[in-house]
Amino acid sequence: MATLADIDGEITLEISGAAVTPARFRRAVIGFFDILTEVSDAAAAESGEHVEWRIQVKKGSNLIGASPAPGVSPAVVAWVQARVIRGLEQLEREPLDPPAFSERALTGARHLAQSASDKPGEDTTVRVWSRQEVVPVTRQTVEHVASVLEGEYSDHGTVEGQLNTVTSAGGYRVVIYEPVFGKAVRCDVPQDMMPLALKLFGRRVEAHGSIRYRRDGTIARVRVEELVPFPLDNDLPTHEEVRGILRTLT
Repeated sequence: MATLADIDGEITLEISGAAVTPARFRRAVIGFFDILTEVSDAAAAESGEHVEWRIQVKKGSNLIGASPAPGVSPAVVAWVQARVIRGLEQLEREPLDPPAFSERALTGARHLAQSASDKPGEDTTVRVWSRQEVVPVTRQTVEHVASVLEGEYSDHGTVEGQLNTVTSAGGYRVVIYEPVFGKAVRCDVPQDMMPLALKLFGRRVEAHGSIRYRRDGTIARVRVEELVPFPLDNDLPTHEEVRGILRTLT
């Protein structure tokens, strides 16, 4: 197994064992990158800075490391690193979804944990490293993620905030930064809505559709049916134009 001296990436996946199968390895890698992608998207929604990662496999090892591309702010990298590590720690400890973990990130954590051994005589272990510490990922996370996802419910409604991210990676979606609770909300959109989403990038919008809520009442994601922009400042009526309106209605 690796030690801290072996870690070169900012965030590193380690999968160890005498008989790691291709299917188990593939599941762990996909889960790891789903978590990294989703938390990075949450960072972009909050900071406005996209994190691009470079992947390296250390020669003669079972380590897959992710390091930021040149020019990425160290503060944003640290934000992603902290939320990945703390999030995996929380899912090992209790059935609560961590900050910055979308439904896809939760599913990624489950896939990561499913790669660890669950039978006597098997020795496959999964760990995720930062440059300072390591988090074991075990089958306990599988149970906790299941509890989180089963606790969700859906309803129709509206989310409003600034549209900060538009992406087609892993499905067509936007991320809206909701200012009241300071949360980045994932919104899945149909493909034919993507041109409108790009046009509204950076604008304050309303997203109408089916909203999935977590057990604590916070929004997990929105399946968008309509995307409506708020008026620009120069489209709003002036003080002179609205003065006296109420007086004329009485």
